[in-house]
Amino acid sequence: MGFGVRGAILILAVYFMAGLPAAFAAKTPSKWIPKCDSVDLNADENSPLRKIPVYDQGKSGTCYAQAGSVVLDYYRLKKDPNAQLSNPLFMATQSKLDDLGNPIGGEKRVHGGQAADAINAVRKRGLCKSAAIDQCFEELHAKFPDKANAEIVGLIDRVLKGESPTTPAPECESEEDSAKALREFVAGKGWEGKFSVEVLRETFGACQGNLISLAEVPAAIPYYNVSEEKMGLIVDVLLNEGTPISLSMASPVLREVDARCVKVTADKSRKTIKTGGACKNAAGDPDFLHEVVITGKKVIDGKCQLLIRNSWGEDWRAKVGPGKLAKCACEMLNPVTGQRSYHEICPDTGEIRDGEAIDMNAPYAERILGCWVPADAVLENSVGFTVVRDANK
Repeated sequence: MGFGVRGAILILAVYFMAGLPAAFAAKTPSKWIPKCDSVDLNADENSPLRKIPVYDQGKSGTCYAQAGSVVLDYYRLKKDPNAQLSNPLFMATQSKLDDLGNPIGGEKRVHGGQAADAINAVRKRGLCKSAAIDQCFEELHAKFPDKANAEIVGLIDRVLKGESPTTPAPECESEEDSAKALREFVAGKGWEGKFSVEVLRETFGACQGNLISLAEVPAAIPYYNVSEEKMGLIVDVLLNEGTPISLSMASPVLREVDARCVKVTADKSRKTIKTGGACKNAAGDPDFLHEVVITGKKVIDGKCQLLIRNSWGEDWRAKVGPGKLAKCACEMLNPVTGQRSYHEICPDTGEIRDGEAIDMNAPYAERILGCWVPADAVLENSVGFTVVRDANK
């Protein structure tokens, strides 16, 4: 996840959206009339979204960089289908460091940030080459071979904060053993007393001199304090032109679609955070604001729905009611032929569900590429967005 409540309020104060760039605003109608014509940026078999992994941020709190990585790589892969994918953790780390490699403003953790900052940091300094990334994480992967980079970082971050990890290491039989093993690993690396920004800066040491220039990528600009109506027409325009949107929104909506956790002040000049009702836990939740990517729109069951790509793993599904899971888009794998097929709405037959037996000869959902969430719930609970697009569009 990402911003945190106090960080969110600061961000909203700093990034008040007075208006869109003139060239963009001129393309939007004065009033949002949601036609919700069908657009799905995943549908083309050559879509960059089919090449980009569905990330799992674990407990790293780097949703902003995960979403930023998706919109950045979508832009780059449209220009060059062979472009190397970015690394969200490298982007998150770079967004916290200045040009001399020192933490900006006393930043201590990579937990929480903005997609635009993560994108623009690597746009300015370059993207770490894949071989260097592999070298950077070689030792960590040897210790935790079954974990993704972000999950490893999240576990180490918890140890650095004096908390106990909840996921045991492979050789550990209990959480207590796992915590001990992690503490010993951190101590052996000399990381005690440090913070995740310092640890990752050191971990990514092999990236020095192994960078790919992103000078051709346009700057990412964040727009915050956007009204629901304006956000709706922005989504329409951007999706119709084929641009995915990195969206900052209240995370409780992805678990309870009826939650309304963002409110507009009386003069409509600013959005603030609610902490009551379905959002009652938000005040103490550092992951309240979350960054996702909008990749489609479609009328489903008589309502306009937005296709939300998340960074909570390949099997994540949004909840749209008590015990009710959202319809999702997925890639299905036929275990007999080995062929993959894309489904805008994943069929229930053969779908993998926890604790439910399936026919192993039937096609099954190999990964969820996004879930359909009611547009009104998403837009009412959004606070801003970031895109990477050519200025002449």
